[in-house]
Amino acid sequence: MSRRFATGSAAIGETSDRSFLSEIERGYFQGFQAERRCDEFLAGRLAARRALGELGVAVEGLAIVREDDGAPRVTGADRTVALSISHSHVRAIALVAEGELPIGIDLTEWTDAPRIRKVAMRAFPREIERDLVLADDISAVRGWALKEAVAKTLRMGLLEQGGFLRIEIVSLEPPRVRVKDDERVLVLTIVDEEDGVRATGAVGPRVVTSR
Repeated sequence: MSRRFATGSAAIGETSDRSFLSEIERGYFQGFQAERRCDEFLAGRLAARRALGELGVAVEGLAIVREDDGAPRVTGADRTVALSISHSHVRAIALVAEGELPIGIDLTEWTDAPRIRKVAMRAFPREIERDLVLADDISAVRGWALKEAVAKTLRMGLLEQGGFLRIEIVSLEPPRVRVKDDERVLVLTIVDEEDGVRATGAVGPRVVTSR
């Protein structure tokens, strides 16, 4: 049976309405001090519900809780789904998929290229990897987004759990990586968009249906 995926997005600051949040999500929201963080949270939760709606999941009564490592998890839905959320300076984007197999999404802006180059020695510790990723600014942004998406998919901290070193980018076209001490099959995508690069990862068989 094919695994179905869907995405949703929302602009940062698009809404200040909190009525669609669950009780636990309102609790998270009330713990934020910065207005920017509040806007990002609302946009991320709205994007997630839009993605769930695209997948045909009823969003009434569900909650998006936060795992110990910060990853989002959907509870109270009418089926089991996996969720990942990412933010840029202007929008939030969410990826959802049927089933429990992990997924990850990252949105990295084109304007992030100078920052990525500054941390390239740490983020891409192998010379062969740096040669690939730092060939030009487009490759730098693609490489960063891909490594972030893979780390989210594998629930691996880039710093705390050595993800920068464990995840090695082998190719950007098509996207391929090697992960030390992890033999799970990864299905990866990289999509160039107007404001940056969207990279996704999924554990399991190849994606057949994607929105």
